[in-house]
Amino acid sequence: MVFAFPMADEPHPPGSTLGAFVIGERVGRGGIGAVYRVHNRITGELRALKVVRPEHLADPEHRLRFAREMRLAAAVQHPNVVRVYEPAMDGDTLLLPMELIEGPSLASHLRAPGGARLLLADDAALALMVPICEGVGALHASGIMHRDLKPPNVMLVTVAGALSPKVIDLGAALEQQRTGELTRATMVIGTPAYLSPEQAEGRRDLDARVDVYALGVMLYEMLTGRRPYEGESDHAIFAMVLRRDPYPPIRQLAPSVDVALAELVERAFSHDRERRFPDARAMADALRALWRKSATVDASLPSQDSARIAVAVSSPRPARSRPLAFVLGTLTALAVVSITMMLAGDPTRAGVAVRPATRRTSEERTTTSPPLPEVSPPTVEQHLTPPAPTPAPDETTATSQSDAGRAPATPQRSHRLRRCRPRPGVICPP
Repeated sequence: MVFAFPMADEPHPPGSTLGAFVIGERVGRGGIGAVYRVHNRITGELRALKVVRPEHLADPEHRLRFAREMRLAAAVQHPNVVRVYEPAMDGDTLLLPMELIEGPSLASHLRAPGGARLLLADDAALALMVPICEGVGALHASGIMHRDLKPPNVMLVTVAGALSPKVIDLGAALEQQRTGELTRATMVIGTPAYLSPEQAEGRRDLDARVDVYALGVMLYEMLTGRRPYEGESDHAIFAMVLRRDPYPPIRQLAPSVDVALAELVERAFSHDRERRFPDARAMADALRALWRKSATVDASLPSQDSARIAVAVSSPRPARSRPLAFVLGTLTALAVVSITMMLAGDPTRAGVAVRPATRRTSEERTTTSPPLPEVSPPTVEQHLTPPAPTPAPDETTATSQSDAGRAPATPQRSHRLRRCRPRPGVICPP
């Protein structure tokens, strides 16, 4: 069995030409060739050029079929699939011009600046995977398998302030009806960690479920920060896939992942392809239904950069953010409790001098300054403030001519005053 692993040399240096294209920097490298940033020396347009190595096209029949699949891919137009243009030949080298996408790959999106692996929260992972599945579903609807789905083959571009994934690298794509004719039993094209068991076995009866398997592995990686099968080399990983070794369950690595989502992912890359979704569109529908059920992200919108929640794998998944009102209410309650405890205890501990509480007199209630001497005429406060009670409740109050300018003193009335009425044996005062 022969693997299609990356090239070890650089056969097309910058400045060289292939067909109508001038080669620039290499922007990617895959199992069957390399991708270069190029410009058309006739039109000046920038393109990404996939260069397929001659050894993959040694059979003339194979080369013609391969070019046919590329023409089919060029007919697929979907916002989440890279635009493919008419293929061309330069000698025995196949050239696949494609839309040039300026943006990071999903692989770099899942890495911290220092290289540490990152994982995504459920909603952020769904926000990316639903459109990816829809794009691959458009290929499946046209009868085309991608066969090499992995994070480096998904680019992220910003559209109207939101992240939009685009599936790229259709160089390994094949028409499903012709897999028996075009796929040799001695060649396995793809990346071992994302290969389905039947694809690793070199079977000829491949269908869209090989892509569903790879999509499940990608979603597993988003949620857990690692792939189901990892080893010291590609050959070691390939052996694990062939043996169908057990892998760590999602919730064992990331307990906060939703149970229904974990079951859906593990169904997608099941060893038994009969348990998988029939194609990527069916998987997208299942993910979208789960997304809407969660009611945390609007499933009608593309993934949002602000929705991305990524943490280092070595760190626990962060708890979800509390609503702002809850946070403000909590802070207010804590402040009230702190003030109450401070006042209930020794106030001098807080560095505040507090005067002992005393009962305020009528004069203290009318002004904050020391009591002033009585003046005439009386103030409004004096009219409104009752004076101290008189010792004799039955005593009447009289106002002399000299006291006309003074406000009459009103005794505290604990009962109604009685008027003196002249009658036998009673002399009223003048």
